[in-house]
Amino acid sequence: MRLQLLIAFLTTFVVAVRAQGGLLALAEHMPKCSLACFMQELPKSTCAANLTSECLCSNDALNAAVAVCAKKTCSVYELLQTKNVSNKGCGVPDRYKGDKFIAIGVSGCALAVTAFVLRMLASLGKKGRQVSWDDLTMGIVVLLNIPPTVFTYYRKHVRVPRLLHNLTNTLQW
Repeated sequence: MRLQLLIAFLTTFVVAVRAQGGLLALAEHMPKCSLACFMQELPKSTCAANLTSECLCSNDALNAAVAVCAKKTCSVYELLQTKNVSNKGCGVPDRYKGDKFIAIGVSGCALAVTAFVLRMLASLGKKGRQVSWDDLTMGIVVLLNIPPTVFTYYRKHVRVPRLLHNLTNTLQW
């Protein structure tokens, strides 16, 4: 009987330490301004005695108080970082769909370049059609289509737009 109680106690202790370890890992990624607000508001909440992610995620009063404080002290970028760290800690799924956007953009550019090349191939030879101003216009449009397509691929690695993809209506300006 004592062994079972000891095992139950140790299991509970290990689970609690792991849960707090997860919260500490999230706190390391949170901006200092919002972490200060969180530490200021936490003792006033009901989660002060029950420091688990379930309590922190479901306590609307605590989250509202931290949001009011953070809006006063944090920049927009820090607010976005705070929102993403909070979402990860609460198990909110990542809504980023940038890969689909990149695939559509690259496919559209490839289709435009292919259409232009086929149009120009139709102008080759003696029996080909005459090249005119509309071919020049289409060439300019295709050339102007290439830089946004290239930047779309590199945009994936920029952090702020990725942060914006994860926003919901909970963060209002």
